[in-house]
Amino acid sequence: MKKIYASLAVAATVSAQAFAGVNSQKTEIFTRATDYVMTEKLATGEKINGPMKAPAAKPNDNAAYAYDCINSKEGGGPESSALYLEFNGEDVTIYGMFELAPIKGKYNATAGTIRVESQPIFYKYQNESIYLYPKHLEFDEQGKVTSDTYVPYIEFTYMPQGVQLQNGSVICVGGWFANDGDEIEFTVPSLKGAGSGFGWYYMNRLKTIEETYGFPYFQYDAAEWTDCDDASLEDGWFKALDGVGYPAYNVKCQKNKANEKEILLVNPYGPNSPYAQVNASSNKDGYILLNIEDPDCVLVRPYVNANFDLSRLYQVSELANPIFACNKEGYLNYVEGWTYDEIKEDAEAFDDPMSTMTADGVVTIPNARIQGDMGAYLLATQWEAEGGIPIEMISTIKLPANALAVKGIINDAENVPARYFNLQGVEIANPEAGQVVIVKKGNEAFKTIAK
Repeated sequence: MKKIYASLAVAATVSAQAFAGVNSQKTEIFTRATDYVMTEKLATGEKINGPMKAPAAKPNDNAAYAYDCINSKEGGGPESSALYLEFNGEDVTIYGMFELAPIKGKYNATAGTIRVESQPIFYKYQNESIYLYPKHLEFDEQGKVTSDTYVPYIEFTYMPQGVQLQNGSVICVGGWFANDGDEIEFTVPSLKGAGSGFGWYYMNRLKTIEETYGFPYFQYDAAEWTDCDDASLEDGWFKALDGVGYPAYNVKCQKNKANEKEILLVNPYGPNSPYAQVNASSNKDGYILLNIEDPDCVLVRPYVNANFDLSRLYQVSELANPIFACNKEGYLNYVEGWTYDEIKEDAEAFDDPMSTMTADGVVTIPNARIQGDMGAYLLATQWEAEGGIPIEMISTIKLPANALAVKGIINDAENVPARYFNLQGVEIANPEAGQVVIVKKGNEAFKTIAK
């Protein structure tokens, strides 16, 4: 595919505007803990009363986490973004911490830790590679920073039971917790220790998506899904890469056994898709999850990894960040907590299109969005052309009939005897041959001629 849009152009050199000095108030920073959900303020002066006692345990497989930290760069402060952790044995890759550049770490299954050492990252500043430098802060009794020292690494500890604050509340359940005094600094070697750089992040927490937004990161479990016939996908999530895309193609379709309004597209950009030639992760499983509970407001659930890897398109192998596919309605409902009615009212007020489904299962998604471009795993973003002009992203999905069927109708009909009624609705015990009757069997009702 031809790369024609500015949003896909990876700048290996970071501009000087992004380079800022450390906040002059850094020496007065108190230890603080992330005791908030989404955009609420941090609790100033809240100290950690030690991590809860919890055995080391292997976390779930690859997952996204809400990244909470303090950014002490000039003009910075509490921040909440999102990261994606990819495990491959002992090797861990953290996407989203610094734009598209991946951060490498080592996973210790026995200790339940991820160790992140000093390392260069993809981007450059004035022909120097930008580095991640771990540091350690020391505090006095009043909580003021008394010294900061470069160290070989920092560690994130997996906390299945969470971390308990001094006020008794528990945070970071099932997430990753770095020591209060650990700091991540991004700068170049020539300015290391000079108080200039791209960011200083401390109080680093990787909370689960479920703890932050109330719904879990999607993990596929085959036992929870049943096969349907193939769906047809005319993709709009990645058509914007060249403005042409591909005609509709078949994708494996499943529905949730517990909630049949959840429909899963399996490997939409996998080896059997036309995108396999440009997707560097076409050999990895990926998914798009639809919620068709309200046909007038179809949701595409966020934080579901479609596993589209842009590194071939960027022609930079280091930038293999996976992309998540969602839509505007899904982001507003799952992440922002909007109701169906609020989403519809907002769309009506601004005359915006809605993602909908027809009675025969044609889903039209005019608000297709992605998570993961430029490390933006927090927001649902839209591709842009030169000049920041949004590119139209419309996906059309034709669901198979057996993905729309209501569970149990046929079985109910088979397990109960038929009842007969005349055309006036009066029940007939033994209809006469040739009589037109209505037959009710379980949840089925139909008209026939008695024999």
